[in-house]
Amino acid sequence: GLVAIRGSETNWDWMVNVQLWASSALASTIRLIMPFGWLWDPILDDLVAAVDTIVSHNIEEVSYYKVVTEFVNHLYDVEKFTDLRVTGTSLGGGMAIIVGAQTKANAIAISGPGAVLNRHTLDPP
Repeated sequence: GLVAIRGSETNWDWMVNVQLWASSALASTIRLIMPFGWLWDPILDDLVAAVDTIVSHNIEEVSYYKVVTEFVNHLYDVEKFTDLRVTGTSLGGGMAIIVGAQTKANAIAISGPGAVLNRHTLDPP
């Protein structure tokens, strides 16, 4: 089976993008402009998690990935799919990365932001 997640279309989608990926983008930008920014690499994901605690309640309200994760788990459990792939572009690509990691489905992201730095901010981690 294939689950395809669309990219950003509406203003609400762009707000979700900003809220979900802002802490990661901020940490990466600071790392790039600081002298010896590479020294932060080992703890960069922890810094992202710390920054994310400030806006975490807002992210809970717009967490598309939770709905898609529940849907994919439903397909595995109830519909008895044994081989699922999750794909998307832009916001959908980011969601595909998250959902794939949380459900162990194969994920293919096109122009999706990386979820590595955000891994400690997602529920479940």
